[in-house]
Amino acid sequence: MQCFKCGAESRVINSARDKSRVYRNRECLGCGRRWYTEEVENSDPRVTMAIYRIKDAKYKAKKGE
Repeated sequence: MQCFKCGAESRVINSARDKSRVYRNRECLGCGRRWYTEEVENSDPRVTMAIYRIKDAKYKAKKGE
C-alpha cells in the first residue's frame, strides 16, 4: 500500500483480527508517517472494503528540517 501523503510504499508493523475486521498498523518507508487500515469483511467473499484512518500524525524528521 502506498502512503497517502508522499506516495512511497509502506510496511505493516502489526495486525489484529476482531470478528469481521482486520486492523493493520502501517508505516511509510519514505516519510515515516504511521496510520492504520481497518479492513471490513463483507458477506460476499469477493468484496473487501478497506477504511483508512490516520492513527498517528507524527513522522520522522529528516536531516536538515
